[in-house]
Amino acid sequence: MKKLLSFLLIMVATIVTFGVSIIDINAEYTEKACDDAKVVVHYKRLDDVYDEVGVWTWGNGDSGSADGVAKSGTDDFGAVIEICVDRSAADSLDDKGAFIPISQNLASDTATWPGDYKDSAGGANIEYDWSSLIDGTVDELHVYFIQGNDGVFVNTDAYSFFNNPTDFARLGRENASLGTITVLYYDPEVRNDETAYDSWTLHTWDTGAEGTAINDSQHSDGLPFQWDYISPDGAEMKVAVINVADDAQDKVGFIVRDPDWNKKYSSDLFIDVTDVKGSGEKVVYYVAGNDHLSYTYDDFMVDYVATLKNVLAPFDAVEGVGTHATSTTTLHIEFQYEAIVDTLADNIVLTDLDSGEEIAMTDLTAVEPVDGKAYVFTANVADELSKDGNYELNYKNGETTVVVDLDNNAPMISYTNKVKLDSTKYDEKNDVYLIEKDSTFNLEDYIRLNIVDDRDGSLIDQLQQTELPDSSIVGNYVLSVSATDSWDNESELLFNFKVFEPAAEEIIEDPVVEEVEEGNFFEDNMALVIGGISIVLITGAAGTMLIKKKY
Repeated sequence: MKKLLSFLLIMVATIVTFGVSIIDINAEYTEKACDDAKVVVHYKRLDDVYDEVGVWTWGNGDSGSADGVAKSGTDDFGAVIEICVDRSAADSLDDKGAFIPISQNLASDTATWPGDYKDSAGGANIEYDWSSLIDGTVDELHVYFIQGNDGVFVNTDAYSFFNNPTDFARLGRENASLGTITVLYYDPEVRNDETAYDSWTLHTWDTGAEGTAINDSQHSDGLPFQWDYISPDGAEMKVAVINVADDAQDKVGFIVRDPDWNKKYSSDLFIDVTDVKGSGEKVVYYVAGNDHLSYTYDDFMVDYVATLKNVLAPFDAVEGVGTHATSTTTLHIEFQYEAIVDTLADNIVLTDLDSGEEIAMTDLTAVEPVDGKAYVFTANVADELSKDGNYELNYKNGETTVVVDLDNNAPMISYTNKVKLDSTKYDEKNDVYLIEKDSTFNLEDYIRLNIVDDRDGSLIDQLQQTELPDSSIVGNYVLSVSATDSWDNESELLFNFKVFEPAAEEIIEDPVVEEVEEGNFFEDNMALVIGGISIVLITGAAGTMLIKKKY
């Protein structure tokens, strides 16, 4: 998530960028009403003194802010200055937003130049990309400025930006009379567990009367790692800033611990602070579990690279991913972390565990490599693998090993009964398909088959079946449907069929209707003769009489 977020940001300064810091800002100021759009400048000073800060600005449209704009208030980051922008007249807008940060003499909005109190590096004008505001994508744009920088960080919602390690010192300095140690901490477990940093804090001591110490009220539970940092080489780190007073000891104690006093290293570590007491800045790097600190990025990289033990991913049958034999002569090799393409062939070995002999691999190929690295590789195997065998891949002499998953799963045959609801073609009670004698029989009219193998995919084209029922001969038939995959795993499904002789139709002659003469008692009398049986229906005043007579 942090990596994705960093790509959403617009970097407009010529600042060397090394990482990402994320802080939530809770506004504590009354917002200024602007008729159209607004740029909100968040302004951080090292001494956190904001009595008379503001910005000098221009090019914000006909009725937009101009000249001096004082702060509207403060938030967790620093001062908040709001610049109104009038987008109605495009020709009156500059291509970029611009301002000069002013540290004094802007207690109120003014058109008078406040003097030489510029807070930017070398007094530079600060320019920033405001295209999303001008084109109407947003109506409010937030920019973040730290004293001493020559540019800003732009975002539309939260305070999220790239930083130099020294920027953290400015954020973490508790007052201007203190030196700082910026601790960049890396735990290799974060590669496997995104919660690896949770609950871990920095325990420090001997930092001086005003320095950071865990026995004061602010840091009684340990100094928290307040910021996130992604190094140029992708190490996801945490950052804390230790404040060091001028009366500190020459060495400051250092422990990374959790609330239960579990430590990342069993002994105390110490940082030499003779060059930072009361005013200086220092950056140190620490890799969890190490017995030493690093004071340069290059030295940290030596420790970082040593932690990059890769993992061969085992096969996950449910997801269909991981290291496995795709056939008796091909392998799918998958790592948890990226492996270097050019050196993989020299660092990976396939062994037959039953014989102890190495099996040669050829055509080792990276799948979708990026910058010479890849997660997935394919390879051909010189000797055909047996599904009853045992094989192991070994990377970098045991740094990681995995047993190669072989295909012992038969293809899965599934089907749909297309005549289930037709009692003339399917006897559900006995699970028998019915075929009328001498009718045209097509298996596809009764059953739709599907055959899928977890390695070979669809095998429907390799369907094998016994002889189909003969619809000209009455009797019971068993149809066998089978499929075999490339590892000789076979599946079979049986279907019962019955060819039946339809029942003879009973022929009934056309009825003969006889007239019965009308008598004194009966009238409207009718008689039917059907198949040698006469049925007489006599209706009269007394009622109806039915008479049957067999001839």
